[in-house]
Amino acid sequence: MRIRVYIRVETLIPLLMKKGWTQQKLARRIGVSPWTLSMAMNMRQSPRADVQHRLMEAFRGMSHKPGGRLTWDDMF
Repeated sequence: MRIRVYIRVETLIPLLMKKGWTQQKLARRIGVSPWTLSMAMNMRQSPRADVQHRLMEAFRGMSHKPGGRLTWDDMF
């Protein structure tokens, strides 16, 4: 059995806005194609574990909530 993990768009969009990044820039930063990132954001494809890790690293020390820190549960 395989567990599907999806990116929480309600978390990712505010983080992108805080950084001033586009989806394309984030995709390049984490080493995936813009199409792959889009598919993951639209819940059509589950990102691989290494991509999940790189996504968390891209936003290390940030949060979409005031005074908080980004957790894995916030992002996925």
